[in-house]
Amino acid sequence: MQTVHITQSRAILSVTRTLASLRYSLEDLVGVDDAAAEDRETSSRTTRGRLSARRLSLLIPKAELRCQKASRELVELVLSYEGRMRVPQSLARERHYRTISFNMTSEIFWRPETGFCFIKDLPRRSIGAATWLLSTAVLGYPGRLSPYELDSNQMRAIIDYITKPGKGGAGELVRAVFGDVKIGQNQLEAISLKSRELHTQPHYATIQKGARQIRSINFISPLIRETGRSYACRLDARGSVLIYGPRLSGKAFRALLNFFEGMLLVK
Repeated sequence: MQTVHITQSRAILSVTRTLASLRYSLEDLVGVDDAAAEDRETSSRTTRGRLSARRLSLLIPKAELRCQKASRELVELVLSYEGRMRVPQSLARERHYRTISFNMTSEIFWRPETGFCFIKDLPRRSIGAATWLLSTAVLGYPGRLSPYELDSNQMRAIIDYITKPGKGGAGELVRAVFGDVKIGQNQLEAISLKSRELHTQPHYATIQKGARQIRSINFISPLIRETGRSYACRLDARGSVLIYGPRLSGKAFRALLNFFEGMLLVK
């Protein structure tokens, strides 16, 4: 399986030679030790607010961002950072933990024309810090890139886009989780529906119409022309996509990203 986190910039990305040779580290963002110590006093209430140096170093320790390829159609970057895992160890009756460090990388695909940025295989808790670093390194200011959240109207438009016939055939909705649902006089916190061709089932339209939230959907994409196959995915309202099955090659992954972008641009 692969995960993709969707973000979008509030500024147009200009592709330059400088961007093609970009190499940016966490130290470039937070400054030298003295500046970092001063910045630790800054609170971090939201990912759109200012992140403290300490918070950044905890979420993406020893982070470094470098550009692999840059064109008007697509900018490809790699975020490398230090992953950490606490491993329990027992000594007699006492329990201790040892921290193991290992190198991690995350591929990033940025579309200059639409502002969509797809961050691959990064823990959800680190998305805010990664967008902070990306925005500063690429756009020159930390607040111009933020996680992409989908409201219920956008989710409904995406469902229509997936299930209506198009090039290569229609996709299929197989599961949906609705929140804050009103049916008649009844108010329900959440309803989960699962079925093959869920969008054709009798009760689906009634429940979708009565829901104020669509928290997540599982779907099978239409046939992707470049690869000749469909893909099973899960999209949630916080802008994360889980792609089921074996890991995709670079060509197949880029083709699926093109489908995601068209899906997100639908009105």
